[in-house]
Order: sequence, then C-alpha cells, then structure tokens
Amino acid sequence: MANNTPDTKPLLLTPQQAAEALAISPRKLWGMTDSGEIPHLYIGRCKRYPLADLQRWLTRNAGAIYKGNGVRMGSSTPTNPALLLAPQQAAVTLAISPRKLWGMTDSGEMPHLRVGRCVRYP
Repeated sequence: MANNTPDTKPLLLTPQQAAEALAISPRKLWGMTDSGEIPHLYIGRCKRYPLADLQRWLTRNAGAIYKGNGVRMGSSTPTNPALLLAPQQAAVTLAISPRKLWGMTDSGEMPHLRVGRCVRYP
C-alpha cells in the first residue's frame, strides 16, 4: 500500500507550480529559465524545477533581499519559494492598501525580495 499523504512536498515542480511558488508569471519564469537564471532540468521533453534547487537559488541570491534602505536582512528571512507573496497578496494579507504597501517598501519598513524586476514579500 502506497503512502500518498497530502502533506508530502513534491521534489519537482511543473513550470506553473514553480511560477506560483515564486509568485511570478509563467512568462517571467520562462524568460528567467531561458537566460539560465533559474535552476531547472528536463525529464524527457518536460521542464521541471527541483524545489530544493529553487530554495538554494533564493538563498544564494539573498543579497537581493533588502529593507528599503539597502541593508541586507539577516538569515531569518524565509527563502522558501512557497512563502513569497505578490504585492496584491501581501496587501490583502496585511489588510492594507497596495499604495500603503509600496510606501512601506520604499521607506524601508517592509522587507522584500526582487525576482528579476518583480517585487515579492517574504
């Protein structure tokens, strides 16, 4: 009998799952993949993104995680791709307007991560 528990994390993500996990569009993911910026592999003709490699990639690129004043945040910042929020999601989660969120980001009150040109919130 197989143990297919629903809380088991997949080892490989499809392009759609990887884009959702990084809170970027599939088109942005495609561009970053083609430029070699995002780790990926092929299984036959299927492109897949190893979850562990994406987490390492985020950790390695943690220099992109700043408070708005340019100070690098500590290692306590979550770099799990599944924990990144798009600006709209972050605003809803914090119950503030997107304009207020951008103001807090610009002033350095809100830690954020840049994935390409996209801003994401841990």
